[in-house]
Amino acid sequence: MTEDDLRDRLRAATADLTPHDDLLESLADKHARQHKRARRGLIGGSVAAGAVAAAVLSIAVIAAVLGALFTHTPAAVTVDPATLTEAEILAKAREADAAAQGMIVNFTTEGASWPKSESWALRSERLGRVIQLGVSDMMVTPDRRELIDFHRRTVTTFRGGSNSDVVPSVSASGTGDPGKALRNDTIQVIGVGAEIHLRGKIFEHLQTVDIWLDRDTFLPTRSVQGVLTITYKWLPTTAENRKNLVHEAPRDFTYEDFPPLGSPIPGTPPTK
Repeated sequence: MTEDDLRDRLRAATADLTPHDDLLESLADKHARQHKRARRGLIGGSVAAGAVAAAVLSIAVIAAVLGALFTHTPAAVTVDPATLTEAEILAKAREADAAAQGMIVNFTTEGASWPKSESWALRSERLGRVIQLGVSDMMVTPDRRELIDFHRRTVTTFRGGSNSDVVPSVSASGTGDPGKALRNDTIQVIGVGAEIHLRGKIFEHLQTVDIWLDRDTFLPTRSVQGVLTITYKWLPTTAENRKNLVHEAPRDFTYEDFPPLGSPIPGTPPTK
């Protein structure tokens, strides 16, 4: 039997098997024991040498073939969005948005007459941050906002407010979460090319928004809202990525509260 024949038979016989983690280690151990027995019984003889060589070749071939078979990672199965109906595309986009609530969405906002800003939002925890370099840096938590104003050299804490929709809280434009547009009845598929192009509204009273989705993840990659272009990246919530959600305010800036401490917080019921 040739090596090619052996490979073909092994591939056919093991196509549906799931290997144990110690399979190759066991094969190597078995080969070592056989090698020692052969050396003790026939050391110095040509028959022993031939047997050992054949054993080494067989084990090497088996290990190589099994290693190639079992260490190969199958390519991820992806769905071609061009084969899906509009309803199926929208359903996948909504599912992807729901699954990404625990991810950090990092986005930049810019326009012809709008200063560029960079934002981060962890929607599941209502945490966010928005930066305009050299101008301001605002951090958002569920019950307050902390704004660093580099021109005024102040750090202002805005108390109150739920920030239930954290994305517009850290959007320089105040625009909403693109996930809202996916759930709006006005959303429709415009076309499927290098990206999936959707069009709809985030809020009924706002102008139309165009959103482009990644073909594989069905998550937004960018949107155009009026004169603004917003580009999105989706990050895992690692300790390193979480650092982008917080800032460290300069100690030598003036600290203030709004409303001032001792004043009622707007929207809070008066105490009796």
